Amino acid sequence: MDSSTIRSVPDAVGPTFERTKPPKDKIYKGIVNYTVKQNYRADLRQEAVARASAIRQSNRAKKGTPEKKARGVKAKAVAEKDT
Repeated sequence: MDSSTIRSVPDAVGPTFERTKPPKDKIYKGIVNYTVKQNYRADLRQEAVARASAIRQSNRAKKGTPEKKARGVKAKAVAEKDT
């Protein structure tokens, strides 16, 4: 075989999907497994998962506040201006 008959086909294999962060269920399962291995009290495992969940929630980006709508007399004035 010469080199002209052998070709690489990069388009045959699509791009790989790489996660930037692990899925939630794996995070929580890891926490449960860690607490079991470290001999945590069984009744504190759920609180450890809840703590991790609260940390994840606090690290999320906050949504912006929506623009306030005009109410009452101001709303009527805006409606008259638009028509």
